[in-house]
Amino acid sequence: MKYLTYGTLAVVAMLAIALSGAATASATGSYCSTKTSPCTGIEYGVGVGNDLEATLKKGTEASFGWVGVAPKCTESTLDYNLEDKNLMTGDPTGEITLTFGNCSCPVTTIKNGSIESKTEVAGKPNGNATLVDKGTQITFECGGDKCVWGWATAGGTFGQFVGGAPAVINVKATLSFFATDNSELECTGLNNGTATATFTATYEVTEPNPAFFG
Repeated sequence: MKYLTYGTLAVVAMLAIALSGAATASATGSYCSTKTSPCTGIEYGVGVGNDLEATLKKGTEASFGWVGVAPKCTESTLDYNLEDKNLMTGDPTGEITLTFGNCSCPVTTIKNGSIESKTEVAGKPNGNATLVDKGTQITFECGGDKCVWGWATAGGTFGQFVGGAPAVINVKATLSFFATDNSELECTGLNNGTATATFTATYEVTEPNPAFFG
């Protein structure tokens, strides 16, 4: 008969603590029908309400700040797939799809990135979330220039999710210059030589409703 050594028991104990911590992390960082953390209502995610769907708030527009011919759109949709979670933090992460319509000049999403949702203040869930985009790219075709802007794959601020019935997503982002069919100067030069543009919009979440983050 073999006996466990003290060293082996210590390893087993550390693994148990680590697994317990992982379970605690996964219990938070989720979208829920109630403003509770951990969720005591319906937890949206894998198998239940996989997508968070939103449309541009009535009477508002999606606006892109750029010294060139800055586009504005009165129609836009946002679809955030809640398929996965960050293995380290337990926070939801998934593909985001943005569409734009009725724009002052053509605006098109040419690459879908991903969004990760994070509690605004660590350890103090309040129903809201900070949204981080990784990799989305959008092209403007304005004033004869076709310029591509977006978020680096390392991630950048997308905006804020505000829980409620309905919930709201306030987009306030700085986009980086990626590429263009013309020269870089024609895109960034028109923007005072700055290789950035801004994107602001307010979306209302249509599904699920209500929705909170905690």
